Amino acid sequence: MPIDPKKYPPDWPEIAEAKKEAAGWRCERCKVRHNPAVPGHTLTVHHRDGDPMNCSPENLLAACQRCHLKLEPAARRQRNRRIVEKEQITMGFVHG
Repeated sequence: MPIDPKKYPPDWPEIAEAKKEAAGWRCERCKVRHNPAVPGHTLTVHHRDGDPMNCSPENLLAACQRCHLKLEPAARRQRNRRIVEKEQITMGFVHG
């Protein structure tokens, strides 16, 4: 799925590149090495909490496409929970 650039910080390409470099161009989940000069294998950067604006180092994970696709449903659930909680707070519903 292509990313919506409006949901990411303006310097996302640089942030993603730095994360991949820091990981040694290796998926941090399955440990497979990727060569950016060789087409066919893509190393991506996953946001653990599902929030594309949260680019703190502990929230980012260099992941191959296969691993990223496995991680995405959990991140999406977490993101959706945050949205619902924010709406409840805005509407005056507080849960404990």
